[in-house]
Amino acid sequence: MGRRWIFGGHIAGIGTASGLRAVVGIWRESPFGPFADAMVQLPSGRRILLAPTGDVAEFIAATYSFEEVRIVDVPAVLTGQTLRVDAGPW
Repeated sequence: MGRRWIFGGHIAGIGTASGLRAVVGIWRESPFGPFADAMVQLPSGRRILLAPTGDVAEFIAATYSFEEVRIVDVPAVLTGQTLRVDAGPW
């Protein structure tokens, strides 16, 4: 049997009528330590992964498909019902 990967955290997503979508993962616990990542899908369908490290990007890109992967800071804070993300510059 393969290696077991355990992540503890939250996932939030949003989409607009124009076709823009974003999904943010905030992981308190993971094999990579705590981190946040984001997927942005443009109205054209182009999917961009924003990940804080190459190791995180490699893992996520092996699980999901993206047209582009960018290594950028992805600071995210979840407080109650409020999520603040400032990923970039991208």
